[in-house]
Amino acid sequence: MKDTELLAEFASSSNEDVLEVINSLPYAYYRADKEGKVVAASRAMLSIMGYAEVDEIIGVLIAGQYVDPTGRDIFLKKLAENENGVEGFEAELKNHEGKGIWVSTSAHYVRDKNGNIMGVEGLVRDISDERALLREIATERNLFELVAQKINYAIGIHDVDGRHVYSNDLMKETIGLDMNTSEIDNETSIYSIIDSAFVEEGQRLDSMLLSGEPVDNVELVMERGGEKKYYIASKVLLENFGSQYICSIMKDDSENRKQNAQVIQNSKLAALGELSAGVAHELNQPLNVIKLAVANLRERGDRADQTYIQKKLAMIDKQVDRSSQIINQLRSFGRTVDDKNCEGDLVVAVQSTLLMFGQLLQDNNITVKTTYQTTSIPVSCDELKLEQMCLNLLSNSRDAIEARRAHSSPDEASAMRIEISVSTDSKQAVLTVKDTGTGVESTLLGKVLEPFFTTKEVGKGTGLGLSVSQGFVAKAGGTIELTNWAGGALATVKLPILEQK
Repeated sequence: MKDTELLAEFASSSNEDVLEVINSLPYAYYRADKEGKVVAASRAMLSIMGYAEVDEIIGVLIAGQYVDPTGRDIFLKKLAENENGVEGFEAELKNHEGKGIWVSTSAHYVRDKNGNIMGVEGLVRDISDERALLREIATERNLFELVAQKINYAIGIHDVDGRHVYSNDLMKETIGLDMNTSEIDNETSIYSIIDSAFVEEGQRLDSMLLSGEPVDNVELVMERGGEKKYYIASKVLLENFGSQYICSIMKDDSENRKQNAQVIQNSKLAALGELSAGVAHELNQPLNVIKLAVANLRERGDRADQTYIQKKLAMIDKQVDRSSQIINQLRSFGRTVDDKNCEGDLVVAVQSTLLMFGQLLQDNNITVKTTYQTTSIPVSCDELKLEQMCLNLLSNSRDAIEARRAHSSPDEASAMRIEISVSTDSKQAVLTVKDTGTGVESTLLGKVLEPFFTTKEVGKGTGLGLSVSQGFVAKAGGTIELTNWAGGALATVKLPILEQK
């Protein structure tokens, strides 16, 4: 019996059990003779190739179905090289209507009892939809990479085990990723081939993300090349085809921080100008006392006993200490704030500000009333920033009172005041500054915290004071709210109380 006859008998209707098995397979089944002509096919194979009846496909030459004529030769070569057959060979075929379809074939030789090749049988799966999806993914990836290279953010993707998937050029430059390293393979962790400065923080943020914590605009501070660098980092968990990936987005914020620091320092220097008159008055008082004590000692001369001399020297020493305190406070206020320090005492900050600015308010006939619930309220904000915030609030109140006084009766003008209260509410510290000034127009209340917004006339306000203060407070997790009351304006600042260790 010829080989083709034997193969035909295998698929003939007389062997109903075999046909039933073939047609129940989840994949399309086919068998071809040594010449490559189909001698048997399952219903699924008919469906893939576009045939209605099995008789239509019997005798079809498989080689003629390849879109690329060399495809059949490659398939047979792989088949000859592997005793166990070919697994997942992908090729594009033409169906009965001439339409191109992509299939994945797993096949092996069919041999007779003597080991002679009788033909080939295999299982075929239609992967046209998968190929289309892969093309779409490739297109989307190309588009993603094009966009990722254009935007001013460092973007990188790695799987949850740390294996690198993608990094744009800015990310490679930022984290020191050398893709030309010969040690890189599919199992290499990205954290073994990047700048060591990013390893600990990167792994920490990955752990946060995988544990369910949001990683959104986290500030990273690192020493790189002897220079302090600031970065803003976010991470997002992605899922694709059942696998999870971590997308990291990062931006070098160092230059922006420098610019912001300069804005803050400029605002502080402007505030120092406000303080100069008050500080001069504060220093003048102890200097007058010292001058008087020295004059008394000279007047007594040799007639002064030791008790009198020691009394006058103690007076001089006390006034020197007071002057030194004022000068040191002024010097401290003018220096640049260390971002690492995030602790301060709200009560101390208010008192220190009044030490410098209180006399100026008194010289302007403004009564200051203070109420402290306690002697100390530690908060999560640098004390110098707190002082700058207090000075900005008091300065605004002073200006508002002066504006109202210009249109008030003598009795009203003499009753101008600022009431300051420092208290606690649950886990928050609360500072209120209440004045009898002009208040703020209701339509402008939403804008007063914006940078460069001011209601003062040209030359009398930078518009930075409240916006800078808002930045300090927001970064510490607090809020500033400006409202009106019947007699003027009310500023309310809330800050998280620092837990005592």
